[in-house]
Amino acid sequence: MESTITVTGPGGPVTFDNDDDGTSFAVGLGAEFNITERFGLRAEWERAFDVGEKDTVGETDIDLFTVGAAVFF
Repeated sequence: MESTITVTGPGGPVTFDNDDDGTSFAVGLGAEFNITERFGLRAEWERAFDVGEKDTVGETDIDLFTVGAAVFF
């Protein structure tokens, strides 16, 4: 089997609180590299924009970086 690379691009609204509008927009990018037919490695980055409330805790963007391994059965 040949090694393959898959690229993904999640995005959309994220609901985090029922007060106020409680919605933020999120984007992301990920890739998976299948080393063999049964094993692969993946990495992803996601960002949620304008999380929090300016008047209380502050408002910021949140980045999430993840890496992982996949075993296929």
